[in-house]
Amino acid sequence: MNPLNLMPSPWATVAKVALPILALMAAWIAGGIYGRSGENARLTAKYQPVMERATATLNLTAARIRAARAQALAEDLANARRVEAAQAQASQETANALELELAAARAAAADYARRLRDGLQAEASGSGSVAASDGRHADAAGTADSSGRMSIMDEEDLRICSENTVKALAWPVWWVKISAIPR
Repeated sequence: MNPLNLMPSPWATVAKVALPILALMAAWIAGGIYGRSGENARLTAKYQPVMERATATLNLTAARIRAARAQALAEDLANARRVEAAQAQASQETANALELELAAARAAAADYARRLRDGLQAEASGSGSVAASDGRHADAAGTADSSGRMSIMDEEDLRICSENTVKALAWPVWWVKISAIPR
C-alpha cells in the first residue's frame, strides 16, 4: 500500500503480478539460449563467412561513396573556379567598355554645358546668335527663372546625371554576360 494513500495503486497490483512473470520468462529464455551452446557455435560457424562477406561489401561500398564524394567535391571546386574566372573576365570587359562610355558621356555633358553657357552669354549680350534663338538651352532645366531667361543646369550635375545614366544602362549588359556563363 501507498503510505500516503490508504488505497492500493492499480499499478502496484500489476507490478506484483507482472514482475514475477517477467523474471520467470527471462530465466527460461536465458536457459534456452545458453543451454544450447553447441548449436550456437554451429550457427556462428555457418553464418560467419556470410557476415564477413557482407561486412566487406559494406566497407567497399563505403569506400566507393567516399571516393565519389571526394571526386564530386574536386569537380565542384574546379567548376566554381572556372565560373569565378569567367565572371571576373565578363565584369572586366564590361568595366572596360563602361569606362569608354563614361568618358564619352562626360565629354558630351561638358560640351552640352559649354553650349548652354555660350548660348546664355550670347543672349545676355544681345547678339541674337543662332544658339540663343534656336532654343538649345531651353531643355537644360525646363523652367524659366524670374528674369524670364531659362536657368542653366550646373555642369557637375550634368556630369553626375550622365555618369549615372551610363552606369544604369550598363547593368543589364553586365547581367546578361554574367547570366550566360554556364554554372
